[in-house]
Amino acid sequence: MSEFRQDLAISEYEALQNEKQDRMKARDQIWSLLVGLVGAFGFVSFQMNLSGYVGLYPILAACIAMYAGHNEQVLDQIKLYLLKFEDLHDYYGYEHFNQRRRQQHRRSGSQLKALCAVQLITELVASLLAVFYLVAHASLLVVVCVAIVESTAMVATVLFLRDPGRFWHGRGRVA
Repeated sequence: MSEFRQDLAISEYEALQNEKQDRMKARDQIWSLLVGLVGAFGFVSFQMNLSGYVGLYPILAACIAMYAGHNEQVLDQIKLYLLKFEDLHDYYGYEHFNQRRRQQHRRSGSQLKALCAVQLITELVASLLAVFYLVAHASLLVVVCVAIVESTAMVATVLFLRDPGRFWHGRGRVA
């Protein structure tokens, strides 16, 4: 391999490692955003005149789930590319080590499972608060419509986080 191609390969590998690191940092940002939303909507739920707005939380949480699922899908693609890159250059790096560990333990995906659980619990609480508020202040038709929208948002959250690869590309996880 020429020196230029080798330098290019090293630069690409480093850029992909940086992108992988940025995607992993995005996980912390997702959790921070979720905690901020829960806190904001929790505060709003204690305000008498604004309790109906708590019903917006599940929709926003589903959007966060969509972003988190997409982020994990891209992260999986980067990991797969790095693994193939290591294969191409006969390098036993972290992606090979991690792949072997995943095959032995089968414990990947815990971050998405935890995020999904937290989001579903908080969405359910927000939905119940909104429905209870609306039962006292709105017609039955409005309550039913809100309950359907809230339930749809919860189902979307599960779909976005359960297997992002299947949702985004019609197949299972890449790596």
